[in-house]
Amino acid sequence: MQQVARGHGLAGGRPEAVSHVYSLCFFRAGGVVPDVKLIEAASDEEAVESARGSLSFTTREVWDRHRLVAVIPPAA
Repeated sequence: MQQVARGHGLAGGRPEAVSHVYSLCFFRAGGVVPDVKLIEAASDEEAVESARGSLSFTTREVWDRHRLVAVIPPAA
């Protein structure tokens, strides 16, 4: 994972990507309330790619606070 500079997003005079914490929500079979796993990523695309690599047996949702970023169906 890339180091995150605090403050102005600069480290050694060059801009760094600022990480966000995303929520990966998924439902277990027969479940009503989702389980949640936290993902740290620099962008929506990175968060979705990380989510695709885990829990492939179920539908997953990637959230950035209250914003739905992606719905990922189970792997075929």
